[in-house]
Order: sequence, then C-alpha cells, then structure tokens
Amino acid sequence: MKWYTDFIQLLPMLDQRLVESPYLCGDKITLGDVIIFNELSLFMELCDLNPQSSELSEHINLIKWFNIKMKSQKVFADFDEEMKAELKK
Repeated sequence: MKWYTDFIQLLPMLDQRLVESPYLCGDKITLGDVIIFNELSLFMELCDLNPQSSELSEHINLIKWFNIKMKSQKVFADFDEEMKAELKK
C-alpha cells in the first residue's frame, strides 16, 4: 500500500510543525488543522490504528494535538464520530 507508506512518511513533518506552534499553521486553529485532523482520523480508522499504535505513538506532539487540541473540542469529536459511523455502513 503505497498510500500507507506515503502517509506514515509525513507524520514526522507534522510532528515537527507542532513543536514550533500549538497548531499546524500557528497560534490559532485553521482550516489546515481541521483537514489534517480529518485525514489522520480517517487514516487511523481505515488502517485499524489508534494513537498508541507503534506507527503513531512516537509522534508525541502530533498525538497531543490530535487528542487534546482537536478531539477534545466537541464539534470535531462529533464530526469524527459521524464520519466513522458512515464508514461502517
């Protein structure tokens, strides 16, 4: 699965961006954060991964961003659950 390898190779860059600022594009949440959150969540769902999976767990800043900054916000968590429910239909 080339797309799997390509996605995994992007994780260190995303993790590094989150060392420099709390969100991917700076100090405030942007559309970029929303899109990457959705893509990362979809990737984890399709590949049966979670934040503790070896592929993801080494990217500490990314996982904190995913769980604390993004998923803890109700609107994003609700959307994430709706997306996963649709995938299971």
